[in-house]
Amino acid sequence: MQIDAVFFDLGKVLVDFDLARAIEGARVKTHLNPSEIRARVVSTRIYEFEKGQISVEDFFGSLAGDLEFQGSVQELRALFDDIFSEMPHNVTAARALAGHVRLGLISNTNASHIAFVEQNFDFFPLFECRVYSHEVQLRKPDPAIYVHALEKMGVSAARSIFIDDLAENVRGAEACGMQAIHLPPGQSLAEEARKNHPQLARLLLQ
Repeated sequence: MQIDAVFFDLGKVLVDFDLARAIEGARVKTHLNPSEIRARVVSTRIYEFEKGQISVEDFFGSLAGDLEFQGSVQELRALFDDIFSEMPHNVTAARALAGHVRLGLISNTNASHIAFVEQNFDFFPLFECRVYSHEVQLRKPDPAIYVHALEKMGVSAARSIFIDDLAENVRGAEACGMQAIHLPPGQSLAEEARKNHPQLARLLLQ
């Protein structure tokens, strides 16, 4: 079947991230140990933040209080934004697909991280459709976020492929009728396409 669109996840597919780097930076301005910092960062509020239910200012202001952070809220935000690095093999694959098929993003993220990565990485113009959880108040694997992306792009589920590093998000896309590829970090998109999606593999070679 013809492929009209390929949707990528963002984190751990196009950009890697290392929360430990932010925790280490924060540790010098709090009495908490790294495990305690991580536990207070990875709380239910992060999911509310990713659904746009908490503003950037309120999230980091609250986090600064939770961590008893002895610095500014802006400094804390900068630490937790500057955790990303490009995953060059997958970005190269996306560049190879551009011009041959329409590209989109479906990402569980937040307003602070998106502002940072869109400013610091140059591949975002490749993606004509960008669906971010905090903007649509939906998170993967909720089927509604995939339906929203398909409708925004104006393509059918059956002729679209979704790529994500998390199996549960892949299953959410498949439940909507999309084709999907589970791509954990370190796994080759070209190899996965060769094994299971020959038309995508051909597009990657053009």
